[in-house]
Amino acid sequence: MSDRCTDFYGEQVRLLPGTSDALADLHERGVATAVVSSSPTDWIDTVLERFDLAVDRVRSADEYDGPSKPEPGVYEAAMEDLGVAPAETVVVEDSANGVRAGARAGAWVIAYRDEHNADSDLSPADEVVESADALWTAVSAATSGE
Repeated sequence: MSDRCTDFYGEQVRLLPGTSDALADLHERGVATAVVSSSPTDWIDTVLERFDLAVDRVRSADEYDGPSKPEPGVYEAAMEDLGVAPAETVVVEDSANGVRAGARAGAWVIAYRDEHNADSDLSPADEVVESADALWTAVSAATSGE
């Protein structure tokens, strides 16, 4: 990993408020979790280690040979890895391509809108939220069958 990326992912990236608690809640309830990203695995691992976050699976750009988002394959592969059906899957995304990929994979998609994606088309999402609190409330509801 380049020094610039090491600095960015190892020191500058910030989590959305409530991320650690939300992941802990999902794990306590037996909900499988994954990071499905177009980023390289070492960038993802740096963030997971830095914030002491645990997920059940990481599906990254460097371990998936198919077409990238907005094609659904990477999400389909992660679902297969976790043994979950699309109807049982909740995807959290903040990019137009990610939202389209999750929707095309048949998952329930919650899009997170903020200043970096204010003009993005997130309309394929089942829900669009604009705060961390609203995001974690939506994730909790969607994974509880509410």
